[in-house]
Amino acid sequence: MDDDVVEPGNAIRWELGASSWGTKKQDALKRFIEREYPWTSVLAVPHRIGLPTGDTDRLNELLDSVDLVVDASAAPGVTYLLGDICRERGLSLISVFASPNLHGGAVVFHHPESGCPVCMAHANETPEGKSGHIPYPNGMNDESTLVQPPGCSELTFTGASFDLKELSLETVRMAVDVLSSPDDWTVSEVRTVNLHNVKRRMPPSWRIDPLERHSDCGCRS
Repeated sequence: MDDDVVEPGNAIRWELGASSWGTKKQDALKRFIEREYPWTSVLAVPHRIGLPTGDTDRLNELLDSVDLVVDASAAPGVTYLLGDICRERGLSLISVFASPNLHGGAVVFHHPESGCPVCMAHANETPEGKSGHIPYPNGMNDESTLVQPPGCSELTFTGASFDLKELSLETVRMAVDVLSSPDDWTVSEVRTVNLHNVKRRMPPSWRIDPLERHSDCGCRS
């Protein structure tokens, strides 16, 4: 599900190259997957999650046949919305995001009966001094490197796809494990990766933290 268009400005994190410029992302992926993996069934949905008019009916209709939701929007509002819907439906959610300068990122598993995206916001440490047991990825609050490519309406990060792939690959690993052995995944979990030590790029370094329901979060009620 997506409603974005492949452009030169976002091609740095796009797998299919210049031949997809000017096409809807979900349509380009559908064509590629069906061409290269013919035994795979793909449903491409042109839809922007979180519309002001409300879209829970559309989401619920699509989620009727879903076993696992993967959120790669990197938009906290969308993640919170999906977290609420998945918890109500008893679905697990995987959320993945990177820091603006791609010095780090996180892949988060949310079990419907464990810590939700809002619980994670409560549990995070912040540069403003808020205490928490789960650190933000390196560079998470550094927006000084954001750029606005020509023709793009929004700022975007300056990282390259070869670093972003570390997060994509971990997301796939987690999804395969959750679908293969769901009984082993009963507690939400945050996997944080650091890719930079301020001065230079370094090999990926992962940290794993459990994410229990936070005492200040409404998901406990």
